[in-house]
Order: sequence, then structure tokens, then C-alpha cells
Amino acid sequence: GSSHVWLKPGLNAFIPHPGPAYPPDLEQAPEVAASSAPPAMRLPEEPRPGPNRWCFGGPCLAGTWTALPPAFTPGPAAWEHGGAVSRRARPDAGGAPPRRRALQAGGQRRASGPRGTRPPSRDVIRVKDYRQSWRWREEEDEDKFKLINDLRSPNTKPPQLAQAVAALQQRRLLTSHREYTLVIKVLGRLRMWREALGLLADMERNQLQPNVISYNAVLKVLERCGQWRPAIDLIDEMWAEGCTPDVITYSTAISACAKADHWVEALQLLAEMERAGIRPDNIAYNAAISACARSGQWERALQILGTMPERGLTPDVITYNAAINACARGGQWDVAMDLLGKMRKEGLDPDTTTYNAAINACEKSCRGMETVQLLLDMWNTQVDPNVVTYNAAISACRKGGLWDQALELLEEMQSGGLTMDAITYSAAIASCREDWPRALHLLDDMKESSVPADVVVYGAAILACQRGRQLEWALRLLRSMRSNDLSPDLITYNTVINACDQAQEWELALELLGEAQVDSLDLDLVSYSSAMSACAGDGHWEQALGLLSTMRSRHVSPDRIAYDAALAACARAKGKWPWALRLMQTMQAEGFAPGHAAVGAVAAACKASGEFALADELSARAGAGDRGVPWLDSVRSDAPPARRTADCGSQK
Repeated sequence: GSSHVWLKPGLNAFIPHPGPAYPPDLEQAPEVAASSAPPAMRLPEEPRPGPNRWCFGGPCLAGTWTALPPAFTPGPAAWEHGGAVSRRARPDAGGAPPRRRALQAGGQRRASGPRGTRPPSRDVIRVKDYRQSWRWREEEDEDKFKLINDLRSPNTKPPQLAQAVAALQQRRLLTSHREYTLVIKVLGRLRMWREALGLLADMERNQLQPNVISYNAVLKVLERCGQWRPAIDLIDEMWAEGCTPDVITYSTAISACAKADHWVEALQLLAEMERAGIRPDNIAYNAAISACARSGQWERALQILGTMPERGLTPDVITYNAAINACARGGQWDVAMDLLGKMRKEGLDPDTTTYNAAINACEKSCRGMETVQLLLDMWNTQVDPNVVTYNAAISACRKGGLWDQALELLEEMQSGGLTMDAITYSAAIASCREDWPRALHLLDDMKESSVPADVVVYGAAILACQRGRQLEWALRLLRSMRSNDLSPDLITYNTVINACDQAQEWELALELLGEAQVDSLDLDLVSYSSAMSACAGDGHWEQALGLLSTMRSRHVSPDRIAYDAALAACARAKGKWPWALRLMQTMQAEGFAPGHAAVGAVAAACKASGEFALADELSARAGAGDRGVPWLDSVRSDAPPARRTADCGSQK
């Protein structure tokens, strides 16, 4: 009932109430010697100015700092805030009245002056028991209100959001389910799913039992982060704690399983819903179909779609989008087109996502004409295509052999004001085929648009140069990849080695093979075959046979193309036709028949060496289509066994 708030002298806490700065009877108090004054606690901080307030700094976890005047002490009005009023002296103070003890502690009277002015002394004490003052609670509420507003503001940056969440939790300012739910949602934006789970335990410590809304908020965080296993465990915990899950609970958990490609667990949750008497809605079924779609289980997705009418549910646009996407991932473009037609018959209007899924299905099956027809349907129904639409359409036309249509779509995309990304440029450059100048022009546009080029984009440009027989430009692009901190992959190396084969640059081909090995790439059959073909151009038979031996030592089995390249190298080398015959015997033993061009080259080599009968026999069998060589054992041949080399281009 007093306008002042006084605490016991023994307590280390004081926050004044708005009003007179000092007790009324303090001005007439007699001075007492300072020798008996207890030591005062001093802090280096400056008091915050304010009318009739002697505290500075806001509330914190450790307490509140409060500055007191030197002769400022609890008067006889009250001994503690909210407690019993007593005017007698405390037994531990030696019977001295409270005002007298306060004067002894201060050592001086308060300087004269108007009430409310700053006292001359800066003595402060640390407030620990701040819960006993309503002023602290008022400032606490103000800070809490500000922190909550920071969480709700869309302009708050992630670091500030994390700081606000930490302050609310550490200072135990969260007191309701609604506040906890807000903090959990913010943690979901920050993708801090472990901290969101920890808030459920923090609620129990604060005597708040988590409800279904709190659990659903945490499940949403787990779903966003793809944590399907904790989501399932959380549902089990809900049943154990007596909190009955609802349809949102299971739908969110099914969606979490879908994002992690666990379609089996998603269908198990859907069945568990029905066993628990929770009626699934469209959201739950859509999540289950999406789980099957992400795993390529298009048949399961169609089964779930077929059971929806039996349970009184009508599939919506999202349902059909998920089912068409499942067919696209399974390569079933015809089933996807049927679903699109069924969707229209049921009075549902396909949106951009629907057409994107259908075009993606056609792209995976190389159906270029069907893709063009879907684009026409989009324009007729006034559905705006986006970047994803054009990317899939350009790739579908390229795979379907509609190169001109693919480039026309690129021009239409540019005229429509859509921003092209790396996927767009990659598909467009791959559509150039032999038009290598246009491919290089698109690569330059990509750099001017500040779109970073990746290995796929460079690989498409190098392929265009290889098809245009531009070895020099292919090598420039390969070096440019390294300057841009990009590591060429094996496909890129194989393309450049093939360009070396076209230009008969066998030394450069072997050099590129060495660079690929330095980059820790495992050379495949295409790599060795292209390099051997480059060596065969000028008759470098030793290098070709060395590559053939290296293939075997690295467990790469040669095929007919590799053997034909080695045969051509031996045939074009002067006087090495016996090696070619022995190589043909090796091919026969491994079940390969030499190609027509290789047999013709060996026959020409034999004829050039004076072996006319053998040359005529080889030519006759090659012309008759019989390239078997069972008669080679009876042919006189002084060919030595094939040499084996350890490395590319070297000979033992």
C-alpha cells in the first residue's frame, strides 16, 4: 500500500517504485559516523538517467543493476514487498532501528536539493531476486513484447531470429503454448530441428504439457528438414503421452517420408491412420502419392489414386500432379498423357505444374512431337510456361531430334523475358550439334548474364566443337574449365580425345589420357578405343598394342571396336601384317569377329607385302560377309606374340 518498495536490509535486491526518490523521514535523519558502515559494492557502469529512477541496464539472466544514494535505506514503512509490515528492528541488526542502520551504512546524510535529483554518490548493488519487483516484470514484459515482435516480423534476419529465440528461452520468458508454437515455427525457418525438439522438453519443465498443435509444429520442422525417422518417433511419443494425433500430424509425417524417398514408411503411416480411426484427407493422400512418385513407384501411386473415390475423396489438381510426376519418373509418358485427359474430363484445369510434369515425362522418353503439342495446349488454355517448362521442352526436342524446334523455343523464351539458367543453356548448347559457332555464342551470353557455367555446360560446348571438327576450340574450352576451377569429367576427356582422333593427333590423345589419370579418373573403353583409333591413323602400332595391353592390366575388357582400332594400326604400319593376323586369332578366341573395314585393311597390308593369296582370301571372305578366321591356323605366319606394355605409348 505504500508508494515506495522497500526490501529487507539483508536482501541484496532493490528496484524503486515511481515516486519520491527518498523516504520522507530521511531528510531529518541525524548524521552517523561512517566507521561502522558496511562495505558497499561498486560497479563500473554508469547509472541510466531518468526521473525518480535509480536503476540502469535492463533485466538480464544474472539480475538487475541498481544505483542507490549513500544514505538510501528501507524506512519504517515496510520491510519487504508483498510481505508483512513490521516496524520493529531485525534481530540480526543489534536492535538498531532501520533508519539508523541505513545511515550508519551510508555514512552521510543525503545532499540537500529538490526531490528526484541525482544523488552525488554512485554506490550500486546487484539485484538478484528480481522477481519480487513489479517494475522488473514491467520491463521484462516490454523486452518480451519486443522479442516476440522480432520473431513475427518478416524483415528480421536469421542471426537476429536466433538471438531472439535464445533470449526468450534462456530468460524463461515463454509462458504459453502459443508463444512456444511461434518459436518452434521460427526454428523451422532456421532449419534447427534439434532445438525444436528440445523446446518440447522445455515446455514440460515450465509446467506446460505439449498439445497436438505444439507437436504438429515440431513435425513441420522435421518435415522441412527431411528428418523422417524423428517424425515417426515423435508420433509414437504422442501416443505414449496421451496426446492423440490428428490428420495434420500424419500428413506432415508422410510428407517427411516422401522428401526422404521412404515410400514404404509413408504408406505404413497412411494405413496406421485408418487403423487409428483418423480419416485421411486429400493432403494425406497427396503426400503418399508424392512419396511413391519420388521413388519411381508409379504403379503404387496409381493404386492410391484409384482408392480415393472409394473413401469419399475427390482427387484435386495436386493429386493429379503428383500422379503424373510419378509416371514421369517411371518413364510412362503415355500413362501421364492419359491422366492429363482424365483430369480434364473431371472438370479440373491443369496448371503449370501439371504441364511441367507431363512434359518431363515426354522428355525422359524422348517424345519431341508430344512435347510440342503440350506447349500448344498451354498457349491455347492461357497457362503461362515458366523456366522449368522451357528447360524440359528444349531437352525433349533435342532428344527427339527436333533441333530446330529446340532453338526456336530458346528464342521464344528470350523474347518472353524469362531468365535462362544453367539448365537452359546446357540444353540449348547441346541442341546446336555441329553448329559450334552458335554454341560458343551461347556460352559467351551465359558469361555476360553472370550465369555460372558448370561441367555439363562446358561438356555440351566441347561436344559441339568435336562434331564440327574444331579441335583447337575444344582444347581452349578444356583449358578454360581449369581456369574457372572446374574439373573435367571423363565424358569431357573422351570427347576431346575423340576430336584428337578426328584430327589424327595421336600424341595429344595420349597426353590427354595421362591428364585424366592424374585427375584420378578411371579410364573406360571409350577412352582407350578413341586413343587407339588416333594411333591407328598414322600406323603407330606399338602405341596401339600398348594401349590394348594397358586395358587388360586395368581390367577393362576390349570390345570389337578396340580390336579393330588395333588391327588398323598394325595394318597401316609397313610389314606388320603378321601382328594383325595374330590379333585376329586373339579376337576369334574371345568371341569377336573383326569388322569389314579392319579385314579390308589387313588384306591390303598383306597384298602390299606380297602375300597375294592371303590377301585374296581375306578380301573374298570380307566381301561374302564371312569374317570368321578358323583357317588362320593353317596359314603360314611368322608373327610373334603380341607385346605387352605397362603404360600408354611405352614399350617394354
